[in-house]
Amino acid sequence: MINIYNITAFDIVKWFSVVGLIMYSAFAAVVIRQVMTMNESVKDPLNSIILLVSIAHLILSLLLIVVAIVLL
Repeated sequence: MINIYNITAFDIVKWFSVVGLIMYSAFAAVVIRQVMTMNESVKDPLNSIILLVSIAHLILSLLLIVVAIVLL
């Protein structure tokens, strides 16, 4: 059974941070969708690089969630 009286301020800050990072990862997923839409309408040699950067951004934001859960 979980003792709710044993929750510290650090626990609250930790979980708010994790929730914020999850929201940031959702933003990163939206950025990928926007880049894909832009790539359909604008033809440029740099489109694949921009898409690669946005995918790397999503992967790093997901890794940041894992690191936050493990370390905090």
